[in-house]
Amino acid sequence: MTILVLLFGVLIAAIGLYGLAQPMGLIGQLQKLWATGAGLITAVLVRLAMGVLLLLTAPEALHPQVFQALGLIAIVAAVALPFVGNERLGRLIAWWCDQSPTLIRVQGALAFAFGAYMVYAIA
Repeated sequence: MTILVLLFGVLIAAIGLYGLAQPMGLIGQLQKLWATGAGLITAVLVRLAMGVLLLLTAPEALHPQVFQALGLIAIVAAVALPFVGNERLGRLIAWWCDQSPTLIRVQGALAFAFGAYMVYAIA
């Protein structure tokens, strides 16, 4: 399980770096994913998988309570997303895609920091 959390952390950090370096490229990739119709199910499954992995690996983490809290938040988000619905989530994504490249870069930096923290806390 630890290796999966490490992989999630590296993936999140890499996506964050991509957002820092190429904010419009990240937006384009998100729009492509959303256009396939698999956006909502992908969002739910990724959050659910990450939440379960964080909860299962919390005892091994440097900060187990943080991993537990983040795991619970991810699971609650996964359960709530279908109730938000495809249309509302699509509007949220469209709004996010309209943000300035600077804001996307800031969010990319936060994603990188979060992914790096996951790797640090479980390695």
